[in-house]
Amino acid sequence: MKDIREEIERLTALLSFRVEHLAKRENRPIHFSSYAVAVRPGRLVQLFSTLLHLPRGYAATFMPRSQPESDGTWRIDIRRNDGVTRESWFDGIVVGSDGNEVTLLYKGRPLQMEDLERIVSDLTKPGLSGMALDINRLYRMFFGRMDQSVMESLDSIRDVDLLDDVYSALVAGKSQRVIDGLIRQTLETAPLASAASPPPVTKDGSDASAVEPPAATAPSASADVPA
Repeated sequence: MKDIREEIERLTALLSFRVEHLAKRENRPIHFSSYAVAVRPGRLVQLFSTLLHLPRGYAATFMPRSQPESDGTWRIDIRRNDGVTRESWFDGIVVGSDGNEVTLLYKGRPLQMEDLERIVSDLTKPGLSGMALDINRLYRMFFGRMDQSVMESLDSIRDVDLLDDVYSALVAGKSQRVIDGLIRQTLETAPLASAASPPPVTKDGSDASAVEPPAATAPSASADVPA
């Protein structure tokens, strides 16, 4: 089996090419670069990194570390420049052995193109307040104004994975009853949101979770301005 130091140059170049291929397919700007590191005295290798431009002026990098890990693997970190992390990329991609050869590994198995497609797709999703803003815009477009207290609660959530189901259901055109149920479930799941803002109630003071929540107070004007 080839040494990881012999394969790291080829495999980081391969990953860069694959990310570039996906970005071009979606007409997303991308830049790649390389830098040299010494893997042993008198032996330099080129490590290829890739910068993917995201919506709203954000960006994500696929950046190999400068040296291998103590366990013989070589990690490639994936980072958004706004600090948003998701389950699909938070532990990055690893160059290591699959038992037969040194290759790109994702969650302990060889990286597939479908894995990379999911990572790039998740990277381009809104993050932090951007996700809540998009949920608010979609909700208003389909059902009318969202209750201000609900919008503020959604905006306080920092675990963006919790908002994905709501966002995906809106994009898929689910009913208001389904969407409102998902929003309630999300607010109950997120400690920060549920502690800061309790679930909304109806005008007569009853629990809104027992009925179809009405569209109510207008959100801030800035929430209707496309990012």
